[in-house]
Amino acid sequence: MGSVWERFDDIATAEEVEEAVSQFQNPKVGEYKVTLEAIEATENKDGLPMVKIKFKDVESNKTMYYNQNLQNINYPDMTKVYIAEVVEMIGGLCREEVKFEGLIKLADKIKSIKMGGISKIKVSYAKKDVEENYPKYKFIGEVKVGEDGKELPF
Repeated sequence: MGSVWERFDDIATAEEVEEAVSQFQNPKVGEYKVTLEAIEATENKDGLPMVKIKFKDVESNKTMYYNQNLQNINYPDMTKVYIAEVVEMIGGLCREEVKFEGLIKLADKIKSIKMGGISKIKVSYAKKDVEENYPKYKFIGEVKVGEDGKELPF
């Protein structure tokens, strides 16, 4: 008697599945050159404000996700820290200083950000996050390329 999945055995190769699995792995600590694929002011599953950003690593072509809640009901003092981190990231992606003037204006600024371009970001993890489940992203700068195709210094 064969497997119940015998007729489906060729729907995906081992290489395809391995590549898909790697897309969901959190990035290692370090600096990455990325392109901006998507950015959205949205809500989390509890209906609280959050920002979602999707990057593509230029070198590995892997997708990287920056999902930041803006409000922490259990630790209200962290709300200002989360918003400050997002404001810094948005300012970097806009290539301008962004001042926080409320969530509505921040959402409008997010809508105005152009996709593409190459940025450099730094990935780290909190000391308590020993399993590296919650990456922290920091915008480092814009990557500029000269006529020869080589990266120019900041």
